[in-house]
Amino acid sequence: MPSLADAMKAVDAQIFSAIGETMRVGATDVPGIFQRRYHEVVQRDGTIEGMAISFDCQYSPTVAGLIEGNTVTIKKSTTDPGEFYIFIRRIPDKGDETGRVVVELGTP
Repeated sequence: MPSLADAMKAVDAQIFSAIGETMRVGATDVPGIFQRRYHEVVQRDGTIEGMAISFDCQYSPTVAGLIEGNTVTIKKSTTDPGEFYIFIRRIPDKGDETGRVVVELGTP
């Protein structure tokens, strides 16, 4: 029987795929949810991280390889040419227990 974290990871993957937004890193598309509005993420230790532009996705080797200042392209659909953003940080840095991570972005 899968753990609750594994079940949540599968649910997140289905949601990210159904929404159809992607973050292109190099030649790899990472499915997720793009937000261009202020929101806060509460860490397990109770600290609060705020950001204005972000992309929620699953932690992966592609996401782990992002270095501050890298350029990514956010595409809201398969026909969208996309917009360029700069990688700032991951929150939490290696994802939570389900593998979900928020990628904070900035404008170039």
